[in-house]
Amino acid sequence: MRYLGLAAWLANVVLVLASWFCSVPIWLYAVLFVWIFIAFLSLAAQKCSLGDLLGNAPPLLRLLAWVSAGYTGVNSLISSYLLRNGGPRINEGVYCLWDHGFIREITKAEYDALILIENRLFFGHILLFTGLMMAALYGAYYRKQKPQHIES
Repeated sequence: MRYLGLAAWLANVVLVLASWFCSVPIWLYAVLFVWIFIAFLSLAAQKCSLGDLLGNAPPLLRLLAWVSAGYTGVNSLISSYLLRNGGPRINEGVYCLWDHGFIREITKAEYDALILIENRLFFGHILLFTGLMMAALYGAYYRKQKPQHIES
């Protein structure tokens, strides 16, 4: 199961990098959500806190989880700023900015650029979840490998 976490994180890194250059198909979001859900179900059976699991993870994986969290925070701030005037939509065949209603028409190039920003924002958040999942799954594995101390 721990390899599932690493594979999900690596797949998400590839999707985040791809989202800087092209629009990523929506079905990939669903695949990652199912992947994360299965892994978190296995973690729920561990009967310990996420902090305990992360504490047992190898230092490099904990670092990658923190880097994922840092990227998510910075990406959220930048994307929120770039999308401050609204999100791109197609309304009756017209490219437009939309923020609780029609704001203004935009060009196809502006629309494509704003869609990429939305993709990066979304995959950036998924990167946080896959980073935590990866470190926690490895922490659960290494927690099982440690000898249990028996109190007498």
